[in-house]
Amino acid sequence: MKKSMKFIIIIWSILLIGILIYFNKDKLFKQNDYTSLGYSEKSSQKIKELNISSYLNDTYSKTLDKALENDEYINDYLQDYIKINYIDNKEFIKSINDLLKNNYKVDEINNLSFILSSPYYKYEHLNSYLEYYKKNKDKKDNVVILTNIGLNNDFYTNIKEIKEPDSLLVLVNKYNKLPDDYKPNDLVEFDTKYMISSKTRYMRKEAHDALIKMIDDINKEGMNLWLNSGFRTKDYQNGLFTNSVKNNGMDHALIYSAKMRHSEHETGLAADISSVKGMLDGFEKYKEYTWLQNNAHKYGFIERYPKGKEWITGYAYEPWHYRYVGTEVASKIKEENITYEEYCVKYLGYY
Repeated sequence: MKKSMKFIIIIWSILLIGILIYFNKDKLFKQNDYTSLGYSEKSSQKIKELNISSYLNDTYSKTLDKALENDEYINDYLQDYIKINYIDNKEFIKSINDLLKNNYKVDEINNLSFILSSPYYKYEHLNSYLEYYKKNKDKKDNVVILTNIGLNNDFYTNIKEIKEPDSLLVLVNKYNKLPDDYKPNDLVEFDTKYMISSKTRYMRKEAHDALIKMIDDINKEGMNLWLNSGFRTKDYQNGLFTNSVKNNGMDHALIYSAKMRHSEHETGLAADISSVKGMLDGFEKYKEYTWLQNNAHKYGFIERYPKGKEWITGYAYEPWHYRYVGTEVASKIKEENITYEEYCVKYLGYY
């Protein structure tokens, strides 16, 4: 009888222990394994090694998880990691570590999500984004794109020499200059019936052929277009800029002309187009301009310096200046109503 009683007690003890384990399994297991909360196996192991489980409060922090998993964890920032909203960006932890090191508070970091979550964000330029935002809070939604364009610097500063000037998608502007010895090697001369100025009568072959096709097609509809200015040598461009400064002053020249090696005309991909021979001013009032607005992209051309975007392009509105980029790119730019600078940041990875 005594043996039977002992056996029953043992069985009930086992059952009781089993019940206790079942209803407390989460608490018991997470003493040794934090994957049940959502942490990776590597993070779980580090939580045990660092003895920081008491700070977790039975909750999961993806920011902390990624900091531990990527070996970017800094113990002084433990409580901050737990409170910072994670953003799926491979450089997110490095970025917030820098911000915390510079005394940014958790709320401030969470409020910078518009920068850290941008698909065009580059960790090495974090300080530039922050500086530009402080001065341009009205442009909050586009801080990363605008900084990547270079607008955190004054025009004609922080200039980079272009490494692939022969690319049909080359970006030439006030931050990007052509090499001093560059000249396109596939220039083609226009027939006299298509042009006005004999001094700038060339364009690169692909752009040349596309412009002729566009002019032929618009002429068939009873309208007229001519090439007013195509490829320019660096000396010719320098002369234009120098004369503009002499005749109108530097401020005017910087808006209406380009310095040598900074002009798209020197690529052989840009064309000033006129509907009346020798006239550019007032072009936007002509029906040819309306036609170009609706059709230029079909031939691979974009209006390079559109109205309302002067602060991005650095140039005054030029309804006559068209740039060849190919039909696919031109259509994308028209669809999104963006400048070529913005396109280059979004789709070509420019900074």
